[in-house]
Amino acid sequence: MRRRVALLLTSLVLAGCASVETRPLQENLLQMLPAGFKIATQNRQGLILTTEMLPETENIEAWTELVTTQIYVGLQSVSPAEFRTESRKKWLAACPEGEFAEIFSGEEDGYPLAVWMLSCPYSKLPGRPEYTWFKAMRGQHNFYVVQKSSRFRPSREQLAASMQYLKEADICGSRHPERPCPPAN
Repeated sequence: MRRRVALLLTSLVLAGCASVETRPLQENLLQMLPAGFKIATQNRQGLILTTEMLPETENIEAWTELVTTQIYVGLQSVSPAEFRTESRKKWLAACPEGEFAEIFSGEEDGYPLAVWMLSCPYSKLPGRPEYTWFKAMRGQHNFYVVQKSSRFRPSREQLAASMQYLKEADICGSRHPERPCPPAN
């Protein structure tokens, strides 16, 4: 059974950080912890909060699937399309044989977003390719990026599941009072 993790990351990770004011119900990223996954790492570098999730039987050095969430606290000067362009540029500079595909650009629930895919025929784990799907969203207060990566060529079913996972990652908050954030569990 999939556990609903109200990864109210903005509120929970920032709680106790004196330099940033937190408003628990103002804006949050809602995201599922995939079935069979665990939270492997959580860290903060300046105003960037990162959480990595992977299958319960794997470790961060040798994963086959990875979900990465980044929250750029207070970032409002970049659009999801600009973030996608910069991401593509950096990825393809590191992997010239890589491929890029734009999947969607527009708005969802009033928030601008972009969804795209980048791949590389090799990864840090020798002999394996890497495929990563990105969803970048700009909220009223923060910028959010959710990534679903695999070190294998996914089947159609796996690709559909990854796209559904990204679709379900969403922002809730004060912009839409008719869609308040659910209680954390």
